[in-house]
Amino acid sequence: MYNIVRSEILSEINSINMDIYEMSYAKIGTDWHSRNVCSDFTRIYMIIDGGGKLTYDNREIIMRRGNIYIIPSGSEFSYSCDDFLEKIYFHVSLSSIGGYDMLREMNSIVVLEDKGEIISRLGELIFDRKISSVIEVKSMLYNILSESVISSNKLTEPSLKYSSVVKKALRYIENNLCAKISIPDIADKLYVSVSKLQKQFKAEVGVSIGKYIDDKLIFKGEMELRKGKKSIKEISEMLGWCDQFYFSRKFSQKYGVSPKKYKSNLDI
Repeated sequence: MYNIVRSEILSEINSINMDIYEMSYAKIGTDWHSRNVCSDFTRIYMIIDGGGKLTYDNREIIMRRGNIYIIPSGSEFSYSCDDFLEKIYFHVSLSSIGGYDMLREMNSIVVLEDKGEIISRLGELIFDRKISSVIEVKSMLYNILSESVISSNKLTEPSLKYSSVVKKALRYIENNLCAKISIPDIADKLYVSVSKLQKQFKAEVGVSIGKYIDDKLIFKGEMELRKGKKSIKEISEMLGWCDQFYFSRKFSQKYGVSPKKYKSNLDI
């Protein structure tokens, strides 16, 4: 018997996870428009009929029937519709170690053309609750994101991106995410100095550890707002902030609108 165990590849496979925050069918008109949108999730627009327009990095992208448009998390863009647009859309993230969204690294909108059959099939599946249909939806989304990643050619392998200390810090934050979490506590758990943790985290992740924690908290709050089941006060308490006004201030700093206004003007 000949057997090669690729434990490092298995580790990579197990570290990657796709979360689907929203999926829906929508038929919209000229009231579908907004400027300078930026979300911490990736949007996947699948055009069934009609058309629309995306503006990104001084480029205008016309949305056409049968095409799929992938807008990576962290991308600032504008959208509009001059007549009508019928689409299926998904809001997703593709996270690696510690919940870091790898799709953020794509940096540009990806267009997959002539995907009418895939769009039609997904249009059937999203209304079917059978477990086989659920698995097929996720499988098809993985294939779409895989094609997008290959097209963008910008993602880094998770194991090569982070040192052991930063991987452990990301996991700890993901498992203990709360406004009360402190950098000294994290450093103490990892048996490293605060200064070493801060320096290494900023160098490898690209943002300070404090901002990373704040961004994760605000994103979690945004997802709760989109679900519409909790009040702003309840969300603030769930995230560990002492009062809803502090959460509102943090949210407004990041998104430019208050949680209340964001909730009343949810985009698709």
